[in-house]
Amino acid sequence: MTNQNPEEETYQEECFIDENEITEIISPEEDICMEDIEESQDIGDYDDGEQEMQVTFEDDSCQGFFNHRESVYSVSLHPVDSNIAVSAGGDDKARVWRIDSLIQEKNWQSHSDSAIQASFNFDGSFVASGGLDGVIKVFKTENFENVVNLEGPSEVSWHKKGNVILCGSTDGTCWMWNVPSGQCMNVFSGHTASVLCGTFLPDGRTFITADEMGTLIQWDPKTGEILMKLQASSDFQFHEEGILSLDVSRDGSLVATTGSDQTCKLVSLQAKKVVGTLMGHEDAVEAVKFSNFLPFIATGGMDGNLIVWDVQSCQPRQKMVHDGGIVKLEWIEDSPLIVSVSVDCNVRVWDSRTGECLKIFKGHENTILDFAKSKDGKTIVTASDDGNCLVFKWE
Repeated sequence: MTNQNPEEETYQEECFIDENEITEIISPEEDICMEDIEESQDIGDYDDGEQEMQVTFEDDSCQGFFNHRESVYSVSLHPVDSNIAVSAGGDDKARVWRIDSLIQEKNWQSHSDSAIQASFNFDGSFVASGGLDGVIKVFKTENFENVVNLEGPSEVSWHKKGNVILCGSTDGTCWMWNVPSGQCMNVFSGHTASVLCGTFLPDGRTFITADEMGTLIQWDPKTGEILMKLQASSDFQFHEEGILSLDVSRDGSLVATTGSDQTCKLVSLQAKKVVGTLMGHEDAVEAVKFSNFLPFIATGGMDGNLIVWDVQSCQPRQKMVHDGGIVKLEWIEDSPLIVSVSVDCNVRVWDSRTGECLKIFKGHENTILDFAKSKDGKTIVTASDDGNCLVFKWE
């Protein structure tokens, strides 16, 4: 583990702001989302039967950040000032920029391979980025001073109330560090496969992790003790394949896990067992979130279906459909509304009570890989395989 201060450069760059509609000339061979465009053919003289196609590309974004120029894998908003964003991309950089002015405040060339994740801590005083080079870089948000470099896994999960980082590794171990000291607080061994997801419980006293072989573990962060462990070999009701995502209910009593076995499992942490199975998807379930407003839970699958379930009965209430697999979903806080993004290049806002799609945002030309939203849900920032971050606002 090192504690370095690499040479930094501060940028103040004005970024291009999109108009609501952009008309482009696009050849049929270009990689675009065909469902998101309206084609119109010019009538006139053509040479050798060739015809130029004029395409009106729909762009509902109010502005965009285009400095990455390669796939953008992650985007997060500052928890206090939602005008500040951090994004991480295939250009090996994490970039901090402002939504209101689109000025890039910081671009640290910190990684020797793709930066795949970046996020702020609970109060926004620190920002961390993780790369495929196996390094996590932590900076002060106030002045972008590099306070510590952590050698280990690339995924970053902050403690909900403290300056502690939790990471899972491909070798099945989990690591926990203190920030800004960089002290390794504990190493947790119990998984036998890559740890794909994990989070602290709402009270911050324990955390849970899940791996690609379908094992779920609850840990005591102080002692490293395993408090609960579920896997297919010991519990026939649990996942038979890898766990892809998880979420914890607001009161910390239930954990929801989704997998490539097309199911979502509800696990009681008190009873230490599966108490419900949600079955209705026809492909891997990539996303899951509990509502903090209604007794609902939402799942999103690669079959394009977003299903809202009643937590008590484990029965579906609404089914909404994207034109492609769903990558991520979030509930708007204290609201029945859900935001989801998909490989169909669109952002959609849904009413979970009726299944109505209230808004469709278009503007990306490739898969949306991540998004972040303001607390009121009125500002949505996306990260895409097309190399762009777009900002969408609605009332």
